[in-house]
Amino acid sequence: MREADIEENDESPNNGTIKRAPESKSNDNEQQEIPFDSSIDTNNNTLERNHLYESIPENPNDNYSTLKIKQDRSISPCHGIPSVPRVHMGAGFMKIFNQCPLEIYASYCWVNSETKDEFVFIAAEEGIYSLNLNELHDATLELLYPRRTTWLFVNDNILWSISGKSNSLYRHDLPLLIQTKSTSRLSLPLNKFQIHGKFEKLIPKKSAASVKINNTRGCIRCCVGRNQYTGFIFLAGMLPHEIFLMQYYDPLRKFMILKTVSISIPFEPKVFQMIFSPENQYAYICIGVSKSKSPPNSFKFAIINFETERVENYDDVPLVSNVSQVKQHEKDADTVLICQDNHINIVNTQGKPQKNRQILSELNFGYAIQSLVCLQDSVLAFHQHGMQGKSLKHNEITQEIYDQTRSFRVIGNDRLVVLQSRPLNQLQLYGALNTIPSDLHILMGHENT
Repeated sequence: MREADIEENDESPNNGTIKRAPESKSNDNEQQEIPFDSSIDTNNNTLERNHLYESIPENPNDNYSTLKIKQDRSISPCHGIPSVPRVHMGAGFMKIFNQCPLEIYASYCWVNSETKDEFVFIAAEEGIYSLNLNELHDATLELLYPRRTTWLFVNDNILWSISGKSNSLYRHDLPLLIQTKSTSRLSLPLNKFQIHGKFEKLIPKKSAASVKINNTRGCIRCCVGRNQYTGFIFLAGMLPHEIFLMQYYDPLRKFMILKTVSISIPFEPKVFQMIFSPENQYAYICIGVSKSKSPPNSFKFAIINFETERVENYDDVPLVSNVSQVKQHEKDADTVLICQDNHINIVNTQGKPQKNRQILSELNFGYAIQSLVCLQDSVLAFHQHGMQGKSLKHNEITQEIYDQTRSFRVIGNDRLVVLQSRPLNQLQLYGALNTIPSDLHILMGHENT
């Protein structure tokens, strides 16, 4: 096992502004929103919104513009989201940001170990933004890293991302990144004296907040999983002609390269998830599912086996085309959920139906499932207009949210389930999904938090 090579960031930063069209009139069942200032200064890169209750003084000396959320004063001050007990049929979407103009790919949550503030990081076309959930009364999206980012993961105060024009794996020191951002606020404006991006190479690697992992250029997909049998954390990445596997090493706070497997897959797989078994010390990377002839309702996982360094069960039989997700249950390592359209098959790690009488072998929903979240004894299935939860034991509905006027999309489901929503009538009118400002929500009341 060797340490992943790290090279300095060699791309010039993108300091462009973000603009949005004037806000359209809201629906009758929604509160009228307040238009916001769409200009963003490149020196501070902060998004805020005009507050519903207080006016923001216009200061010509300010070197950053604002885009603030209209926020309910009923939210109690705390380090993050207030504790909410789990209630049967009591789940709801809590809005944390209104009219976000970013083109969002993913999100991830993090708790600052020093201040205990809880943050939501947003991976967007415009870069990595942070939202402090302890400041929802004055919610602000702040730019932490100004390069296109499509994937995020946080562990031990280190943020890992797929960023840049070359789609490379990056490592960001979060306390240092946030400290650098705070320091830049207090510094004099440097709009007229921009430092060329190549001078970033002169910064020592140990002092750099963000560094690029070598030999990860062109990274298509990444996934992270924790082996329930050993406790080790693995990261896998897909490059155009190979897949690499890394393991997290606590003393160095880094992922170490373990294995690389050359592959020849003609297209990007719909599925790219880890599956762990007690027989294998490494993670299997599932890239598809095929049906098995016996026993009935059994499957075969098309996997990357890092022990044999081979692709298995990929070319034997045709893959099931409508499989969108494969998830191993975090609480029960021998339970794997296979999602096909509106149907979920529940199997073991060998792909055979569960013989455990306490868990059903399949669940059916009345809509196409877009995303899954596994809880202790139930599963949450998200669709275009909301979410429905069902018990894994009795198939009864445990939670349900439905809003036919909006289109929802899950962008993160780690510590918190974060969703993005847009008015359905605007989607039908304009068509282009990512060009319409969206609202950001978190799921509350579905479990004890």
